[in-house]
Amino acid sequence: MLNIAEYFPITDPTLIFFVVLLIILFAPIIMGKLRIPHIIGMVLAGILVGKYGLNILERDASFELFGKVGLYYIMFLAALEMDMEGMKKNKSRLIIYGLLTCFVPFFLTFGMSIWLLHYSTRASFLLSCIMASNTLIAYPIVSRYGLQQKPSVTLSVGSSMLSLLIALIMLAGLVASFSSHDGLLFWVLFTAKFAAYCGVMIFLIPRLTRWFLRRYSDSVMQFIFVMAMLFMSAALSQMVGIEGVFGAFFAGLILNRYIPHVSPLMNRLEFTGNALFIPYFLIGVGMLINVGLLFQGSHILWVIFCIVFFGTLGKAIAAYAACFGFRLPLSSGHMMFGLTSAHAAGSIAMVMVGMNLLVGPNTYLVNDDMLNGVVMMILCTCVISSMLTDWSSRKIILRDKELPDAEDTKKASDEKILIPVKYPEYADNLMSLAFLVRNQKLNRGLVCLNVVYDDKDMRYKQEQGRQLLDHCSQLAAATDVMTQTQVRIAAYIANGIKHAFNEFQCSEIIIGMHMHPE
Repeated sequence: MLNIAEYFPITDPTLIFFVVLLIILFAPIIMGKLRIPHIIGMVLAGILVGKYGLNILERDASFELFGKVGLYYIMFLAALEMDMEGMKKNKSRLIIYGLLTCFVPFFLTFGMSIWLLHYSTRASFLLSCIMASNTLIAYPIVSRYGLQQKPSVTLSVGSSMLSLLIALIMLAGLVASFSSHDGLLFWVLFTAKFAAYCGVMIFLIPRLTRWFLRRYSDSVMQFIFVMAMLFMSAALSQMVGIEGVFGAFFAGLILNRYIPHVSPLMNRLEFTGNALFIPYFLIGVGMLINVGLLFQGSHILWVIFCIVFFGTLGKAIAAYAACFGFRLPLSSGHMMFGLTSAHAAGSIAMVMVGMNLLVGPNTYLVNDDMLNGVVMMILCTCVISSMLTDWSSRKIILRDKELPDAEDTKKASDEKILIPVKYPEYADNLMSLAFLVRNQKLNRGLVCLNVVYDDKDMRYKQEQGRQLLDHCSQLAAATDVMTQTQVRIAAYIANGIKHAFNEFQCSEIIIGMHMHPE
């Protein structure tokens, strides 16, 4: 008889990629029918196909590579989409919440691991560092609902980076305590390297970006350049002694002002990440999770319960204390808790560091119980974070839904922007302005118009107008904006624009001023 098991796990790269693409394709469809966030579907699919499930795929180097890229991508996009003006206005709130969401779970977890799990002081310190940080695994849910600019999201993203930085610094101190080098010398060198890294990135990236974007307009080259800046920053941060996720986030903060939120380049960055890299990361996280550990006895269940309960409780206390202290709506507190409660690859990285620290002959800082507890904690917190973020996103949308009077409703619902274009050198600027001023919530299309004189050159100018309007449609398609186009013949340009404005029932006109003689 045919033994199917001998063909698994799949080792052929082509088949591995095919299976991953099937998961990325069907997981959102199935989860959507079950009304479960797509992110959970990716993680559950990783559990199913991994070595602890059906053993269809092995977590090979491709999952390591694409998974790390996906984690960097999440942090990078979170920084790119942050409301920097809102951050500047609320920097004191961000710092306060960052300290709360770091140290409240840190001290709760430290006390729990000492008194309930009876871990050593160093092991408790490591576990507390893991629970003090968090991964923005639910951020794609926020992006899907278009809530990136909300104060609760901005606070959560900024505080996540602050808590991660503090946790990584404390972890570096823990590693230094195992070293034979002088502790003071280590901290002096570490501070100097970190300051030099930040200074070099702040000086170098903006200058390179301005030079490159002005010199090269090719969309592929711009995308590759941004990716190069992302991984340069991540690689240099690792050389300094801080995890690459901080470097990815730092690069996003620096590039935030150079990449508009509504632009073809931003659309390509989001599309590539959401279509491939981020799902790869989520599937890879799922492949690390061994659900069978839940059936190995009550001790491991007690370890998992303590880690999940006290770590999540600390994040909840910090989120709701900040929510009430800042006088934000309760739904904002739900959002803050949801975004900051998940732990993923960052936790695995910290545990791996502990697994290499010797505390005695053939005895490492991290034992099997802690490793298994942290891995199962990742599954639990990912589920909690994803479901709570999805639920709170819908709550915030309903909360912010305004009920204006009938006249205002009619005026808002009738938004349609007319863009008369005639000269190619002005078309890109007019379209970019239209993308920025259009109402994102209404998501209405644009009307692009080209008016030509009724004269002997009419046919030639009509063809030129069609080519120009095709170019405008391509620009709009890159940002997922629908367009209607028309080449209109008129005796007077102004009359042609006026008649098109009335026919399309437009509400605004974006028109350029030029010095071309007619």
